[in-house]
Amino acid sequence: MFNLLKTLFHESGHFFAMECHNKKDNRFDSKNIKIYELSNYKYNGDYNPNISPEIVSDSILVCEIASKTQISAAIVPLERLSYFLLRMINGCVFESIFCKNSYDVCFNENSNGKDDFRAFMFQTEYHNIKAATILQKINNYKFELEESNILKKLFTVSLEETCKVNKFNHKQYDIDLDYLRKHFDIDLYYKIYQKAIKELEDIILS
Repeated sequence: MFNLLKTLFHESGHFFAMECHNKKDNRFDSKNIKIYELSNYKYNGDYNPNISPEIVSDSILVCEIASKTQISAAIVPLERLSYFLLRMINGCVFESIFCKNSYDVCFNENSNGKDDFRAFMFQTEYHNIKAATILQKINNYKFELEESNILKKLFTVSLEETCKVNKFNHKQYDIDLDYLRKHFDIDLYYKIYQKAIKELEDIILS
């Protein structure tokens, strides 16, 4: 079950990043998280934002789709780039804290964050921003999350309560987002997340 938990917490990183965006602008919401069992106890996760027609043109959501298909299809404007970059890497941050390893392990081929990292690199290269500088700031943010112990309660969630087997596909788990919310202090997390966003903005917009 370790690999299932690892994938769950990876997708939770994307989910709680969007929860932070929703606190600033309630047009941003989450549709679902689905996890698919592959083979040999390996899993693939899929976080999906709730994209309403009136905001489908918003760059942060367009790139959410584009990152899963053709990442060159959308360019995030500089004023929104910090949010996009942190949200792309946030899954790997949560996963690495759970696994007690470096988050760049998650960027490897066949790992949960390989497509997230591709989207991250495409945007930094397009905007001529040093990815290493951004990743160092994100590493500082990861350290602050570890020091705060904010993910401790999240890591105690019950798989039985969180991951519901889909009645039409027994190899698909539908994640109970409200159950995740009950095991996470979003207000405390929001402060840490916004601090990281501000530090990224200072680099990107300087």
